[in-house]
Amino acid sequence: MKDAAHKGTISSLARMAQSLKLVNRTSIFRNLTEVWAESMFRNPETVIKRHKSLADVPGPSAASFLTDIFFRRGLSRLHELQLQGKAKYGPVWKASFGPILTVHVADPSLIEQVLRQEGKHPIRSDLSSWKDYRQCRGHSYGLLTAEGEEWQQFRSILGKHMLKPKEVEAYSDVLNDVVGDLIKKLKHHRSQNPEHVVKDISSEFYRFGLEGISSVLFESRIGCLETTVPEETEKFIQSINTMFVMTLLTMAMPKFLHKIVRKPWQKFCESWDYMFAFAKGHIDQRMADVAEKLSRGEKVEGKYLTYYLAQEKIPMKSVYGNVTELLLAGVDTVS
Repeated sequence: MKDAAHKGTISSLARMAQSLKLVNRTSIFRNLTEVWAESMFRNPETVIKRHKSLADVPGPSAASFLTDIFFRRGLSRLHELQLQGKAKYGPVWKASFGPILTVHVADPSLIEQVLRQEGKHPIRSDLSSWKDYRQCRGHSYGLLTAEGEEWQQFRSILGKHMLKPKEVEAYSDVLNDVVGDLIKKLKHHRSQNPEHVVKDISSEFYRFGLEGISSVLFESRIGCLETTVPEETEKFIQSINTMFVMTLLTMAMPKFLHKIVRKPWQKFCESWDYMFAFAKGHIDQRMADVAEKLSRGEKVEGKYLTYYLAQEKIPMKSVYGNVTELLLAGVDTVS
């Protein structure tokens, strides 16, 4: 029963991560309606006369959209909602999620035009509740929450160690070990099933994603692919799940309601508190191990991202913020 509940939690988490992508595209499309208008009319003079405003963009009512998301299994069929939106409203439509207005794009040429307008410091996603938490607790922004020059600085530093093929080779051995453990676990699940299938493969890929990014960040394993997941890792997984659920609620609620309806914001903060503590504990342990070896004159072997970040002479506060967010990014990318 406990294992089934845990798998349900993992599957739920994957859906929550996808749902955040749905509400995470607002600010990047501020000029999208103008691009859309130009694509709808070939005559430039007609374009000027019939320029579309955001108010003219079609879309479902706020009540209808929220009903689809929360009461019609919308979180588990986001791909279908996107197809339905394009079929009903065209290549560009809008939807409201509480106080958040999102613009949805379903045309490659329009997306290309939007991305080409970004510039060096693109306007990125506005995860307002994530930023509110960091300001409340005094944590640094990371790659997912930073904006402007701060984001560009983090992006440049991380790009040197995570995007260049030669640098990525440094993580190949430890990632191969993680892949090997995933394959063993999938084979085990198949052998235990009469039909020789893995029924809940999404949860296994989620665990693989978390184990893989952890090995890159810390050069250590946290036990996501073990038969019995360590208690602190299990709590971290539960915290991510709760955080995603509460993100949807806190972003859909006006800020003044956080002090009136306290539970969503409180659980949201508690989840982030543990996630930051989890990341900080692993970072501090690895840095202490390195310092001890150096004090004994030993050679420090191995390459992991936390060590590289510390060598970039950015504040440890920023290291904690980036590593915590990279844990989420790694999971979301894979799952």
